[in-house]
Amino acid sequence: MAAFFAENSKFPKIIKIPEPLDLEYSFQNAVEFANSEEGLLSSSSIELPRTLKNACLKRKTDYIRGRQCAFTAFRKMGIEATGKLLPDERRIPTWPKNCLGSITHSKNITWAIVSSKANYHGLGIDCEFYLTAERTAKLMSSICAPSEILLGKKLNLDKNIFLTLIFSVKESIFKCLYPQTHVFFGFKDAEITKIDLKNSCFSYLLKKRLDEKYPTNFTSNGSFYLGDEYILSLVSIMNSKP
Repeated sequence: MAAFFAENSKFPKIIKIPEPLDLEYSFQNAVEFANSEEGLLSSSSIELPRTLKNACLKRKTDYIRGRQCAFTAFRKMGIEATGKLLPDERRIPTWPKNCLGSITHSKNITWAIVSSKANYHGLGIDCEFYLTAERTAKLMSSICAPSEILLGKKLNLDKNIFLTLIFSVKESIFKCLYPQTHVFFGFKDAEITKIDLKNSCFSYLLKKRLDEKYPTNFTSNGSFYLGDEYILSLVSIMNSKP
């Protein structure tokens, strides 16, 4: 079982979560947590980590909204999550025992997905608003391998949309695998080998060995949603059934 929760966003129903068939999940528009960022900060019971004590207001409220979404998602699963979800030394949320999840925020949107470790080894979710043409020209060569640029041309996708998609799915891959392996890998250490626009899914291949479970040439897949203003991507690694 896994659960989503989002603030200030409509559920993109095209997003798919892999089997098992008994997987149930829910997603709904969030009720406004506060009328303003200042109100949210003063009314929330979420504890800020020491690293954010002197941060700007937006960073603090992004953090609080992300944790609130995660706690809401746990409640949707019927789990009363305890703990503060504080980040560890690697900036990974300290999830409740036997649980895991992923949080993303971009501009005024916050999303969270959580699940039991009985079902998943890893979850990664990312939201990105579409890049400008200027940013695309600057970032394309540092994010995409030549084979990925060729893939984009074959798909006949707008360059800004294509690079935002590649950026987002690679962020989701990292957020799914890094908490498991604690091995850093860059944009070009994961190669997107297939993008299926009709079914909103993609395949990827690791170009770098992370550990025994994730060796060089490890392959898996994920899902994405192309919205009017942003892209949402999801990567998950399921537990193998006995």
